[in-house]
Amino acid sequence: MSDPQWIFENQFYLDNGQWLSIRERMLQVGVPAVSVAYVGDNQTLWRAAYFLPEPGMGQAIYPDTPFQAASLSKPHAAIGVQVLFAQDGLDLSSPVIAHTSWTPPCRSCATLDWSADVTVLETLQHKGGFIGRGNTYPLDACANFTPDGGGFAGYENTPGVQLPTLAEILAGAPPANSPPIELTVPPGTFHYSGMGYVVMMRMMEDMTDTPFDDWMRENVLLPMGMSGSTYALGPPDWLPAAADGQVSLMQSIPGLRNLYPESAAAGLYTTAGDLCQTVIMLNSKGTVGGRQILSTAQATAMLEQQIGIFTAGNPDDKGYIFDHLGENYGFTAYMCGYPNQQAGWAAMVNLNNAGDFCTEVSNALIRAYSIDTTRS
Repeated sequence: MSDPQWIFENQFYLDNGQWLSIRERMLQVGVPAVSVAYVGDNQTLWRAAYFLPEPGMGQAIYPDTPFQAASLSKPHAAIGVQVLFAQDGLDLSSPVIAHTSWTPPCRSCATLDWSADVTVLETLQHKGGFIGRGNTYPLDACANFTPDGGGFAGYENTPGVQLPTLAEILAGAPPANSPPIELTVPPGTFHYSGMGYVVMMRMMEDMTDTPFDDWMRENVLLPMGMSGSTYALGPPDWLPAAADGQVSLMQSIPGLRNLYPESAAAGLYTTAGDLCQTVIMLNSKGTVGGRQILSTAQATAMLEQQIGIFTAGNPDDKGYIFDHLGENYGFTAYMCGYPNQQAGWAAMVNLNNAGDFCTEVSNALIRAYSIDTTRS
């Protein structure tokens, strides 16, 4: 039987009856580079980077090249909140305002009492009532919202561009390019909200009296074996050169990588191999590399209650899956795990809106490794 990785790389996509390799497909659809890592038997079996080596096609990419993880920042921030609350013996069902000096503002047509009702758990589940996808615009509304919102555009990494402080992001004050973070709907209804994760970032900094990126590196990333990862605003010198974000083949974004001071929502730099540490940890009910990051109860709840992560199927289904997609300007990232098959993978692409290509990566791995996707 052929090696599954060989099948993945060389029979990646069937085009009019002809198998295309992953690089042939990348050239066909204009993907400059992708980093992939695969988990089998709850260990990372391989890490690989694929890029187009033709002259002028872009930079060389390696398995340890950091990419922007975009919204994959959120499940890691959710892990951080759970680690912090376990350290302090606190309950995720407690109100957000019990743990921060910041009080969530309400829109003029909203009920002030909501701010006392929002829990940490609801916020991590995108149910806190904070502005988000489908409950942000118009900015003076509390109903009849447009379907957009929930994310952050980032800030061009070029001279003269001013970055907002966390306080300015929360207030929606210049130079922030996002609206005020406020409550617009009652807690309990799902609206995908990166803004809610900025609230979690403020809460964690209040609780720890430590910058978010420093606390996360020492208490989450390093203990999980994610040494090639950081929430620092720009990749520090001790990391390899990061991938350049691109809007199309051979067209990098201005400044190469936007800056995201909304770190908990969109600011993580990482590798596909490091993301697989998270896959292994959640597959293994909280343990990775011999370390208990989350308790069994916490890890189970993270999946079953969709705390910063999304699931499909029932927990006893063979094809039960958790996953998350992330998109920043010039970057797309995806990770997933199949706990009942001790499998999973991560893919990171330095291209705008490359979710379809990430789906092709998943389909090729599912076929190469005979992953059972049966769900009830």
